[in-house]
Amino acid sequence: MSDITNKFKINTEKVIEKVYHISELHKIMEDVIIDFVNQVVLMSDDELRYDRDDWMARFGRDIDKEYEIEKNYIYESDIHSLAIFVEQLRRFGEIQYGRKRKLEENKLPKTSDNG
Repeated sequence: MSDITNKFKINTEKVIEKVYHISELHKIMEDVIIDFVNQVVLMSDDELRYDRDDWMARFGRDIDKEYEIEKNYIYESDIHSLAIFVEQLRRFGEIQYGRKRKLEENKLPKTSDNG
């Protein structure tokens, strides 16, 4: 090798990791796959036909703030959201934005108000 080649020798694996964060990305994708296999793929169409993004904005993050839930819970709920988005895309061909989860009266828990 010439002096110039030695002078500018670059550890490409280190550069790739620094730029693309492959190890972190791999861990996140692995966690999404685990959640997908263990939970999301088993959900019915009805359970998946809702705007998860809206639901998390309205309820998921409010709970996190109100109870100051540990950071791991936030990570796990975000991983679950990503797995849901993947399954919605696979199953329906699109992520279900703008779809509110509908509650059917006959599926509500029985109370003194509704019989």
